[in-house]
Amino acid sequence: MPHRRLWLVSLLFVAWLVWAETSSQFYDHALGRDLQLSASRVSLIAGSFLVPYGLLQIPVGRLLDQGRVDRWIWIAALMASGFSLTFAFSTDLVGLMLSRMGTGVACAVAFPASDLLARRALPAHRFALAMGLHR
Repeated sequence: MPHRRLWLVSLLFVAWLVWAETSSQFYDHALGRDLQLSASRVSLIAGSFLVPYGLLQIPVGRLLDQGRVDRWIWIAALMASGFSLTFAFSTDLVGLMLSRMGTGVACAVAFPASDLLARRALPAHRFALAMGLHR
């Protein structure tokens, strides 16, 4: 039962991850205008999330298989919120890119951890439903 509750909480992290990944399309024009950044620099900021996120999927999965998923998901959620706050207060290109990269690193835990918790918490015949909730 504790895996099921943690899995339900992890779905919130997954939903937030999707928002963090796609939110740049909502603020890119205002960010570029307010900080006087060119379109290419705004694109660098938006894309800086995806590089560490994509590169860390397999290593994070291996780490989660060997460790305590509950600890890793809470640490990653705290890191993601901290880097998001850093992003909110950054005013230069380097700070914006590094905070988005940090958010990508932290969010790399969300999908694999939630998938692992679903496998542990739900019966085998419900696993496909669980994966559908994530994607």
